[in-house]
Amino acid sequence: MSNIPLLLSLCLSALIGFVLPLTPLNYYFPQLIALLTLLLVLHLYFSPSHLNFGPLRLFLLATIVHLCLFATHGLQSPFYFLLYFLILLISFRHPPTTSLIYTVCLILFLSQTLNSIPSLLNLLSLLLITPFAWLISRQEQLFNLASTTISAQESDTNLWLSLKLKDKINRINSLCQQLVNTKPTKQQKNLLSQITDQTTSILTSASTLRQDLQDTSSTLPDDTP
Repeated sequence: MSNIPLLLSLCLSALIGFVLPLTPLNYYFPQLIALLTLLLVLHLYFSPSHLNFGPLRLFLLATIVHLCLFATHGLQSPFYFLLYFLILLISFRHPPTTSLIYTVCLILFLSQTLNSIPSLLNLLSLLLITPFAWLISRQEQLFNLASTTISAQESDTNLWLSLKLKDKINRINSLCQQLVNTKPTKQQKNLLSQITDQTTSILTSASTLRQDLQDTSSTLPDDTP
């Protein structure tokens, strides 16, 4: 549900790019593109989340690309290659359904400018990149899910190590020390010493495991906006 605003903004952007060249506003395209570019740059500059392309940023970027594309003959536009980068950007940042539906919507609009063999080849290239974009989105989604799972497991493990295991082992060591102070036999002392050594070893292993989890978590990319 959270991707519906993004999807609607992308489809609206494609519709604007397709309709505006058919209106008298076609004469003001350079000024409109410059204005949208300025808004996008200002939003990127003043926003703290520089790498997060939400609905607003993607709408501005996509509208710029669509205006450049449809204002210069659609499928035969020299700016056609920008669509590939836009689709890949969406694929890397958003779920597969978003890139798929957007690409299908774009193909419907671009098919209206189909009038030659070269334009047909460009349209076919867009059809070919659609499964590729789907695959990228799917892999990115699975990777993000794995990262979230690892983070949750790390939190649970750290909590268990911190609150339960460490306290219980320290308690065992304390009891062993109390038994040592009660003047046990030599054999009992040996057994208590072995217990203490084993619990100390467990504590060391737990600390190593905790450090390994932290190292693993630090190697994962941070997608927080």
